[in-house]
Amino acid sequence: MSTAIIIEDGSSLSAEQLAAKYLFSDDGVIYVSFDETISATSTKRSWWDYVLAYTDSLIEPEFAVVPLGHAKTQVIIQEAPRSDPDTPRTTLDGESSGIYRSSWLTYDDGRLERGDPQDYTIEIAADAHHESSSFAGSSEAGWTGVAFHELGHALGLEHPHESGDGDVDAAIDTNGTVMSYVDAIDSDGNPAFTPLDIQALQQLHGHETGARSTPIEGVSLLGDSGNHDLNRTWKTPSLSVQFEGGSTIQEPTSGTSTARLVFTRYDGDLSEAASVLIDFDRHEDLNWYGKDGDHQDFFHDVLLDNAVFETGLRAEFAAGQRTVSIEIDIVANADAEADEWLDITARASRDPDYFQQAPNEPLRLTVTETAVSRSSLVIDAARTTLSEGDEAFLIAVSDKADAGKTLYWSASGDGLTSDDLVSGQLQGSGTIDDDGVFVWSQSISRDGVAEDQETMNVAFFRDAARTTQLGSATALQITASEATPTLISSRFTRTGGQDIQVGSHSGLPVQLANPGSIRNLSVTVRHDPAALLLDASNPVSLDPTLEEAGWSINASHADTSTHQLTVNLNGTSDLPVDPVTNQATLLQLKATVNSDASTGSTSVLSVSGQVDADNTLTGSTSTQLVGLLGDNDGDGKHSVSDAITTLRHIVGLEHDLAAFPGVEPRLVMDVNEDGSVGVSDAITILRKLVGLSDDQRLQSPALA
Repeated sequence: MSTAIIIEDGSSLSAEQLAAKYLFSDDGVIYVSFDETISATSTKRSWWDYVLAYTDSLIEPEFAVVPLGHAKTQVIIQEAPRSDPDTPRTTLDGESSGIYRSSWLTYDDGRLERGDPQDYTIEIAADAHHESSSFAGSSEAGWTGVAFHELGHALGLEHPHESGDGDVDAAIDTNGTVMSYVDAIDSDGNPAFTPLDIQALQQLHGHETGARSTPIEGVSLLGDSGNHDLNRTWKTPSLSVQFEGGSTIQEPTSGTSTARLVFTRYDGDLSEAASVLIDFDRHEDLNWYGKDGDHQDFFHDVLLDNAVFETGLRAEFAAGQRTVSIEIDIVANADAEADEWLDITARASRDPDYFQQAPNEPLRLTVTETAVSRSSLVIDAARTTLSEGDEAFLIAVSDKADAGKTLYWSASGDGLTSDDLVSGQLQGSGTIDDDGVFVWSQSISRDGVAEDQETMNVAFFRDAARTTQLGSATALQITASEATPTLISSRFTRTGGQDIQVGSHSGLPVQLANPGSIRNLSVTVRHDPAALLLDASNPVSLDPTLEEAGWSINASHADTSTHQLTVNLNGTSDLPVDPVTNQATLLQLKATVNSDASTGSTSVLSVSGQVDADNTLTGSTSTQLVGLLGDNDGDGKHSVSDAITTLRHIVGLEHDLAAFPGVEPRLVMDVNEDGSVGVSDAITILRKLVGLSDDQRLQSPALA
């Protein structure tokens, strides 16, 4: 798709146009200001910092914040506050949630001149988070979605439906570009710029190369100001609907029996309360009545919730709730009759829906006089065609009486190996929950290998020997997908003076995900010397796995003025990758934390790179925290309370660390540096306390 549909005035903008009308590179820096409506410590300021930092990671110019009224400022960011504290303000003028304003002069000879700096503003309404319905109800995601849209205008983007410059696409929705007015449930839960937006922005402002610009004296770059988590998402969950134990039920000989319809949310953020409307249809001979009504003795067949006949029935999910159910009573009938049916259809209760994917076909319950087994498992596959890197889900619904029982599963298929699943397991087990539901999920590995479509057959069993299968196996089709090569830097927590060895690595690793068939590349590492010092004589070495594969470093250059290290690599074979993560470890940096760094301070390490002049690798940033790894309370030593805090975090009783505000707890708590916080991290702290561990990562030269 052409970027022209979202670039102002055609397919490109000249440097003169950018400098007059939009944000532009001022010696490599874009300067912005905030007015008094957005204080430096406000929530909205932190949201804006995220938006600017995310954009900074995409385009070559860096962002820097200067005081209001500064001569360098290119735009003033402000908020339209509530006029009444109790009345949300969702728009500026009854229509727009935000706006980018600018003013410039056009001379007779066509020259452009930038107008009064006070006339360049981005203004967003205080409660402009109507798009939260596209992001699992998150006000933050909804609001930042508006911020990305308005920042897009300030950088030279237009709405795709605008046809004044000869290009238009009125159908593209917000999954295609944040500049669209056609709202849609966000497919990945990320409110930031889409691939099309990124392509257009890089066309106008250049792609991020890792080159570090120097702002004017007394001003810091936004990227150097602290920790910015650029990987947050708020994905709308999907919905599964199944009858517990099967869709056929026997009519009882006396009293009533119950059919239970189970609704399950999965693959997304469950923080928002949600609901789904339920419509009913019936066989012409099936009788139904309200449960709370006083039906006559001769009444038979089905009793439904009275709401069906009054206001309509909904399945209601509370915030955080994964499963809800409704019960349908089947009434005894002594007369012999043919099978009858009741159709149930789930229908959206709002637009956009609360669910990314949901069944839209009727689900039929058959009422029969023939004895049936209600103990078989009902398996619902939300998607049967998957790409590498996707999460595969199967929702298994059994009798509620099966709660607590173990289900055993296995996955098989022609050419399928354990490497095809991130877990590395083709068999496993799980427990049916109190609602009779078991959710099976496995991440499909990106193996980087071009291959035909694979079939994965997933089967469930009641016994560990896998002799008693429940129902038929479910076939999932796996399609190899193209993946973007992405450079990855490692985040860490270390104290001043401490050498850096992350996890099992010999130094500070630089990795490349999804490398494909790359044979040469250039990597640039940018660091903050106030926090991180690279070894002066030997700052970098090739990872041993690359040496074994015939790779080498053919050039490296350290620029002390810009604090950058550039390394050129080449090889005669594909990069050796981990079969599970599809990542290759390229380099080991020999680095030490600056002994003068302040405990609790953070800095950013960034990596970028290129394959050649026309092919740029996606870069990334990581956070460095100056502190003692595992010291959760920040008192400079390990204690039992640190281990307890880790355990409380694991069970959801501890969230943020008061000693390190704004820092993700995992950065401190992940003592083993395996990417997650687990009981083993707490145990490692306890082992260190009783002298059973001499792990150098837990020693502190600065605090000894």
